[in-house]
Amino acid sequence: MKAIILSAGYNTYMYPLTKNQPKALLPVGGKLLIDSVVEQIAMLPEVNQIIVVSNQKYISLFEEWSKNIQSAIPITILNDGSISEVDSLGDIGDIYLALYNKEIKEDILVVTGGCYMSSALLKAYKVFMEKQRDMVCVQEATTHSFASYRFIPILDDDGKVLSLEKIKSTSPSDIISSDICFFKADTLPIFDRYVYEGNDQYIYEGDTLYGLGNFLQWLCREKDIYAIYTNEETHEIKTIDEYETLRDKLGKSTGDIKSIIIEHFYIFLIFAKIGALTFGAGYNMLPMLNKELAIKRKWVTLEEITDYFVVSQCLPGLTVVKTSALLGYRYKKGLGALAAGLGIAFPVLVSSLLIAIFFDQLIEIEIVRHIFNGLQVAVLALLIEAVIQMWKTGIKKDIFCIIIFIISVFAFAIFNISPVLFVLFGGISGLIFRHFAKEKKVAT
Repeated sequence: MKAIILSAGYNTYMYPLTKNQPKALLPVGGKLLIDSVVEQIAMLPEVNQIIVVSNQKYISLFEEWSKNIQSAIPITILNDGSISEVDSLGDIGDIYLALYNKEIKEDILVVTGGCYMSSALLKAYKVFMEKQRDMVCVQEATTHSFASYRFIPILDDDGKVLSLEKIKSTSPSDIISSDICFFKADTLPIFDRYVYEGNDQYIYEGDTLYGLGNFLQWLCREKDIYAIYTNEETHEIKTIDEYETLRDKLGKSTGDIKSIIIEHFYIFLIFAKIGALTFGAGYNMLPMLNKELAIKRKWVTLEEITDYFVVSQCLPGLTVVKTSALLGYRYKKGLGALAAGLGIAFPVLVSSLLIAIFFDQLIEIEIVRHIFNGLQVAVLALLIEAVIQMWKTGIKKDIFCIIIFIISVFAFAIFNISPVLFVLFGGISGLIFRHFAKEKKVAT
């Protein structure tokens, strides 16, 4: 799945805030608006690329932003070439550009960069994967708005969108469609027909009468679209009043507590799952960490997992807890470290208490003894897989690393030296090698 972030609009309703910078790069709640979008996209297992569509005026700002943001998912910045509101391609034009520039043939997520999200995407994603139908997120209008056209969806009892009604002004009680949509791969050719038939012609009469809402209004007559209600989990910003309202809300720490709890509880559950399936020594957690964090969710890379695992060897305490806390911090800072550390330790604590209470009775049962024998073999297989992964990321395919590896293996096998000394030996050796390699490079 590809994620397309629409950030090419020239928002005149938010002047002077957006006079020299795009709405997506405005700060709120301690982060940029687009940062909250990327963080939520990173939680979706199927997304393998993020495509941000900008314009000629702001392209350099987004390119600089993409260099500084930490994302395990590759981010591509596209320039739609527009220089003002008059020659803007519009939402559908920018989606169309991304589809054909990147030759996309798979499901897509479309979201505006000018919104603040907590857990809406993950919730909508689960519904999308379950229904396997095109989806649009709907929500309550957060404020009175007279800035631009909104769309009120008319739904049946199953959440199917029967039609969308365009309105000029909204009240907080109105349910409106958002610019967050999931489209199946078989819908992508319909974008062709929509543009080819001239439905996306630009009309400028003081308001923008084109966009994703117009497309959805047309699309719901062509095929089934379903709505998912996200309530206050998503805040789309179109006016200065909406922006200031959200800033006040998050600044007082009253509006986002629930989503923060849900998000970090999700991290807790992921690491609790890893902890529940980690048997034996801490090394066999590496395959699980790689599968759950690097491959499935793309929160970190395999090399980062290995690096944090090595660092944890130099610190006192349980390796699995230290590694998990470091990875949690890498993804969500302090609260992420706490959630990951507690998650990985929870199954260990519960199972240890149960075994301590019932061990004497269980060990006498022949079936239980056979289970433990089988677990030992399975743990050995996981350890071998961990060694293979660490070889791929830890050995840099040069003679220096291989020499350190051989010396460490033989020294440990023959002299039974403490593993701590090997860690220190490897670190010091790497520092010395880097120093001489740098001097050699300068000399040449």
